[in-house]
Order: sequence, then C-alpha cells, then structure tokens
Amino acid sequence: MSAILYPDYDVVFVNSFNRLSGGSTNFSINVTQQLRPNNEYDSVVVSSGSCPKSWYSINEYNYQFTLTEGKSSVTVSIPQQSYTAQSLATQLTTTLTAASPNLYTYTVTINANTAKFTYTVSSGNSSFTFSNNSPWRAMGFNIGTVTFSASTLTSANVVNMNFTNVIYVLLDCILNQNNILCVLRPNQSADFSSYTYFAGGSEPFIIRPLTKANQVLNFSLISDRGLPIDLNGLDWELQLIFFKSNDYYKKLIQDKQLELLQRNVSELKQ
Repeated sequence: MSAILYPDYDVVFVNSFNRLSGGSTNFSINVTQQLRPNNEYDSVVVSSGSCPKSWYSINEYNYQFTLTEGKSSVTVSIPQQSYTAQSLATQLTTTLTAASPNLYTYTVTINANTAKFTYTVSSGNSSFTFSNNSPWRAMGFNIGTVTFSASTLTSANVVNMNFTNVIYVLLDCILNQNNILCVLRPNQSADFSSYTYFAGGSEPFIIRPLTKANQVLNFSLISDRGLPIDLNGLDWELQLIFFKSNDYYKKLIQDKQLELLQRNVSELKQ
C-alpha cells in the first residue's frame, strides 16, 4: 500500500454493514468521517476487498422457466438453493414431472464426459422457453425456446452452476457509462466461502475517474447479465483510495502494474 500513496489522498473503508439505507448489495453509506469535505478528488482506486460467495446458483432471479406440452404451458419453479450439476439433475427430474400439465414423466441425467444434461419425457415432444431471468445457464441452454425430438433433448451447452461469471461493483460517482468501480471474479471460490480482492496481487490496479467524491456514496452489486446479487444477509467490504489525479501517482500505478506483470511472467517460466 505505502508504495502508491500520495499526500493528497483519503483512504475510505466501506462495509455494507454500516449502510445508511438499502440492503447489503444495494446501499448508501456515509463516509464523512473518512473523506475530507470540499475535496477536489477526481480519481479512485480499489486497493482491496472481500465478498462472501453466498448467493445461490438458483435464486429469485433465475428460478423459473416455461414448460410447454402441446397447447398447454406452465411456469416451472425450481427450489432456490445452490446445486451441483448432479443435484440439479435430480431436482429437475422431480420438478418437471410434478409440473407437467399432461402428467408426463421426465428424467434428467448428466453425462460425466460432456457435462451436459439429457432430458427425456414419457410422451410427446415438450419444449422449454428461457428468458434472461431464468436458469438457462444452469440447465445448459441459451435464451430462447428449445424443443424435444423423439422425446429427448440434450443441452446445447455444458451446464454451468455459476449464477454469474463476474460481479460488477457499481459506484454512482464513477465517470463512465455504467458506473463500474471494479470487477470481482469469485468463481474459483467454493460456495459459501469468501472471495478476496487484492489490487497488485490477485487483481490489477485500475484508476477510475470521478464526477465528484461525495460524502454519501451509493454502491450496488450486479451480475454479468445486469441482475441483482443476493448475498443472503451477509455483508461485504472494500478499501478505496480517493485522490487528485497527478502524473506522480499515475507513474507509481504503472510501475506497480509492470512489477506485477513481470512477476507473473517469471512464475510462468518456473
């Protein structure tokens, strides 16, 4: 940390537990005690952070899809929780059979070699319809409608139990189109563990321009599809450095990036 500090800066610790309003992934927080008033800061960098991987693979934003059998269509609801591929195949067997408007029987199996699901139905040729807010990724498909052939359907894609591949951390005073402060990549972490973000270590230093460093900051977490993230009651935290942009600071950041790149190249050669 000391290698990149400059006299005109403030270090701000953000923990969603200390929010003024909102939930743990969409909230406002007062940083008056940490951020000097009337500052002229125009840049911010995330130095570190920690976020629990406590969202469910099937949750309120992706648990429903449409099942059609002939002229009959129903909404299928998968119980909200985290699944392995095998446990989801077992659950879908039960859920699809229970939801069938024509009392058909469904079986879902996973191919251990291809990591794809095979769906079979006892009669007819059913179809599934997926929207953005549906389990298309977990079930091995794309957004749209897929139809059984000869009472069988194999998923087009490898099934993916990750609700999202990345998490976008948004801050309302960031000067870019999407207010993106940083990107978290937690998929190497096990479910219900904690993902640690460390700039200069696991992640690069990325300077974000600001419109203004306000005393009240508004944060949110969203998925790679723009859907909210639900941490199921747990909190997360970041350490930020607000500063006035200057060539000295930028040079230190660039040097740190070069040092990190050289270290990574050296490790690859070993």
